[in-house]
Amino acid sequence: MWNVHDLAASKRTNNDTEGWNAKWNRAVGKAGPGYYEAVLQLRLQQADTENVLAQVAAGIPPPPRRRKYVRRDERIAGYLARWKSPTEADIQHNDVIDSARLLRILARLL
Repeated sequence: MWNVHDLAASKRTNNDTEGWNAKWNRAVGKAGPGYYEAVLQLRLQQADTENVLAQVAAGIPPPPRRRKYVRRDERIAGYLARWKSPTEADIQHNDVIDSARLLRILARLL
């Protein structure tokens, strides 16, 4: 089970790694590339990485995140805030989020 402490402030998945693996598999096109083909693909990946770093250094902003992911992260942050410190209205309406309920909510959102 994952630790969800300070979940909204950190990465929740390994999507960056999965994305790189998917890009690598599409570029190589087979399970076991030869040595020279692997070196060529690694050089192309390095060139792409250097291009992105140059864009960051030049102050070019990254592409915007999709709206649905921004909204999802905002909802998760809201649930976490209510869980950490419920308001008086939450307590009066017996709407305090316990740990198990929080995990169920987060599982549905992810």
